[in-house]
Amino acid sequence: MLTFPRSIAFVVSQSGQSPDLLAATNELHQHAELVIAITNSDGSPVAASADVHLAVGSSPEIAVAATKTFTGSVVVGALALAALTQRISERVENIEQIADVAGESLRLTERIPDQLFEDIEATGRVMIVGPANNLAIAQEAALKLSENAGITAVAMSASDAIHGPIAQVGEEVTVLSLLSTPGAPQALANFDRRVLTMGKRVWHLDSTGFHRGAQKEPRPLDVAPIFAGLLELIPLQWLSGVLAQ
Repeated sequence: MLTFPRSIAFVVSQSGQSPDLLAATNELHQHAELVIAITNSDGSPVAASADVHLAVGSSPEIAVAATKTFTGSVVVGALALAALTQRISERVENIEQIADVAGESLRLTERIPDQLFEDIEATGRVMIVGPANNLAIAQEAALKLSENAGITAVAMSASDAIHGPIAQVGEEVTVLSLLSTPGAPQALANFDRRVLTMGKRVWHLDSTGFHRGAQKEPRPLDVAPIFAGLLELIPLQWLSGVLAQ
């Protein structure tokens, strides 16, 4: 429950230059008590139009696709939401763990198995599945595989996958289940049981890294889900970068 104000709007943009987002920011002033912009550009039109501007603080993006600014926007947005809730004191411990989570995430980039790269290169098609409360991370991973590496990738929740798209899984598809967030192993249990009988290129990502095939006890990260998702974000972005090269 938000305590103040009663109506808040967030506008998130890497450059803060997009005309459609600027128009949306101006329109939101008619409906929200507070408009908060999260951008990587202090002097952008979107930043100037919002009531409050929160800077991501990343250096300029020089790649085609925004990566570090997406990660930074997730962190800044999570901190802003935590600060605006009544349970901020309950979140402090988790907020302070962000640096530790990011550090472990960077270490996971050094432990991506060669077999995972080989599977994705062999199939050229990837299905990334996560729990509903972590779907944005799956979507970011699929987007980066598509725009950086030219891989056909889709992202969806386990329930959406089971309602039809799971039928496309076979030897020609690499499947990646995101299990790092609290509750994810339970949320994806039914999907995993089914998909493991359909293809051999099925991977799990939990707090210990990437694993091919079934795991008896996947290990999620013991922090708030919104922060645990950061553990998956960096190695998934790294994966697309290596494949692009």
